[in-house]
Amino acid sequence: MKKNRQQMPNTATNLADVRANPFRRLFRAAQRWISTLMRENRATLYIIPSIFITYLALVGNERVFGKFMFDYVKCGPLSFSTHEGYALNAAYWVSFCLARLIVFVITLRVSCKLVMAGLLLGTTATSLGMCLIPKDSERASRIAFFVLSTGFGLFKSPLFPTGLGVINTAVPVTGIITAFVNLGSALGAALLQFLAGALIENHGQVVFPFMVFGTACLLMFCGLSIIWMTRWIINKKSNAASSSLSLQLDACLMNESETSKEVIKSRL
Repeated sequence: MKKNRQQMPNTATNLADVRANPFRRLFRAAQRWISTLMRENRATLYIIPSIFITYLALVGNERVFGKFMFDYVKCGPLSFSTHEGYALNAAYWVSFCLARLIVFVITLRVSCKLVMAGLLLGTTATSLGMCLIPKDSERASRIAFFVLSTGFGLFKSPLFPTGLGVINTAVPVTGIITAFVNLGSALGAALLQFLAGALIENHGQVVFPFMVFGTACLLMFCGLSIIWMTRWIINKKSNAASSSLSLQLDACLMNESETSKEVIKSRL
């Protein structure tokens, strides 16, 4: 009882110290988070950097296009009218929504990795096409940008859920992986929007399609690295499983041979 009475004031003092010092509380939370991270299996730790950078580029690219597209077509070299800008914005977001339903049906028949590779290629190709469109107000240029923007939404939208499906083929999507997905998404949305705004402010609307294409190239590189990493992890697991199975078979054969020898000796 005396020990408990002595420990109670100390505990209250420690709690008061933690509340009074927010840095200590933050440090302890970081310690718990790091210890949780280190308890994850090695395969998860291998793939986390690719996940973080992929979702940083993915969501950042998505936010940059969605936020600055209307200003680019209205105030930039294409000179869309206000109604044309509204129509383009609506077409982009409608294609963005429909694409996830379409890809959901496709992934019932086709591998997630193959679908993701096709989506990455389509995203990069459509963003490159936006850079190559003549920077003038001709009707053909406006129609080409309209078509490419709609295609960009179709290819770009399903990458977020498809990436999680690809990751889940190699490692389970745990809380740690979800944390890095959300962390990369939030950082990419904040950082790339700030960078795009600064570049447009200093160099004009003409940099917008090149910003979209640059982040799409980064996304393609990191997305392909996730596909490669998942294949490597799956092959490593299958090799480990086959080696353990062969060891078990060897052990069974040795036990059978020893048993047969003992039976022969007993008969003799």
